Amino acid sequence: MPLNNLPLVIVDIETTGCSASRHRITEIGMLKVRDGEVIDTFNQLIDPQEPIPPMITRLTGITDAMVEGQPCFESIKDEIREFCDGSIFVAHNARFDYSFIRHEFERLGETFSSRVLCSVRLSRMLFKEHTKHNLSSIMERCHISVENRHRAMDDARAVWEFFEYIVARVDPELQDKAIAKQLKRPSLPPNLKTPLDDIPERPGVYFYRDEHGAPIYIGKAKDLRSRVLSHFTQTLRSDKEMRMAQQVRTIDVTETVGELAALLLESYYIKRDLPLYNRRSRRTWQLTALKIDTSGDYHRLYTELYKSITIEDLPDMLTIFKTRKDAHRFLEGIAKDYQLCKTLVGVEKKHSSSCFYYQIKQCRGACDGHEPALQYNLRLKEAIVKHQRLQWPFDGPILINEGDADGHRGEVIIIDHWIVQDAFRYEGDDRRPLFELDYKFDLDAFRILYGYIHRTKNLRMKVLDRNATVSTHEA
Repeated sequence: MPLNNLPLVIVDIETTGCSASRHRITEIGMLKVRDGEVIDTFNQLIDPQEPIPPMITRLTGITDAMVEGQPCFESIKDEIREFCDGSIFVAHNARFDYSFIRHEFERLGETFSSRVLCSVRLSRMLFKEHTKHNLSSIMERCHISVENRHRAMDDARAVWEFFEYIVARVDPELQDKAIAKQLKRPSLPPNLKTPLDDIPERPGVYFYRDEHGAPIYIGKAKDLRSRVLSHFTQTLRSDKEMRMAQQVRTIDVTETVGELAALLLESYYIKRDLPLYNRRSRRTWQLTALKIDTSGDYHRLYTELYKSITIEDLPDMLTIFKTRKDAHRFLEGIAKDYQLCKTLVGVEKKHSSSCFYYQIKQCRGACDGHEPALQYNLRLKEAIVKHQRLQWPFDGPILINEGDADGHRGEVIIIDHWIVQDAFRYEGDDRRPLFELDYKFDLDAFRILYGYIHRTKNLRMKVLDRNATVSTHEA
């Protein structure tokens, strides 16, 4: 159904912070829309019963003095419920506004439920040619202006004007498809107790828990809600997925600002909690390091097993494999591709002056001096150079800051020689550890860090002095 045929209530709220469970609403503005026309409005400052942080006042203009003497949420809850009744709840980044209102009702021992339509997601679906879909960007490209940006009623009116823009310019059938996709109800696991509305559209890690509260599956996502919904709206493809759907009772999440923090947290929690359905990721490995002996004329490769690897061990290693079998497979491959002697790369024992592979022309004879040592060593170097990823490419530890656009919240991760030296979450001046550190080399974390650093554009990274202390907002 196109937008101008839907019963809508367009909502915007201002709050004391970003967390619905910890912060409160300071203002609410709502427009009731029927048949493409605004038929009623509701606008109210609200006493949050807690101080408004200075950075919020700077953003919204709402001060403690302005909300003093205003009604608290409990005093107007019935008006809000009545105003929203029978309408689709609409907001820009709707999960934010919706979750705050739901939590306000929950504090009073009541529930609030509605179908939800998000104008951010609608913009992404209908205007894929644009990269930015925040309200300011939409207002700029649609030539929408309001008197008081970041005030509830004016922002709600901006969303309504954007909807009018859609109605005037987008084919009704395309509108209908985009709206239907958002409003589609997933097929939920039969025993799930967690409302899906509680799951935010933010990066982070999610936990499926059984009836005893034990995690049975842990995953990460750039958009937690979309990822969780995808589990339940797609056809279950395996017995494993069906069993997991039957066993899950609750879902909880740990939000992050950045993708790297989510990747590292997922790996950490899987290793710590050993969830039933993360079988591959939760395995423990006997790490196998590949090393080189350059003391003789012909350089030799050999492997060494480690239970754990520290930063002091890394300089002597070319690369690390999860198992000895993986290392053996790698050495077999380079020996074949570069005609290296299998005895010198450590995959075969030498039983005579010339190895068997020289006799069948798969080795050029380095094992008994038929090939010059310099020529062999250069070819060996060529074979391994692109696999020497353990070499630390920076002059010191690096700090990666995954903060939000305003720099008020995010995660900081400090890495040295591919080992996480510090990881913490900050919100304002509050700083909390992201996870427990053991200062050991972790192969999964190495692959996460290496891939993230080499593929991320506009990486907020700073090379540190090894004796430097780090402040919360550095980088």
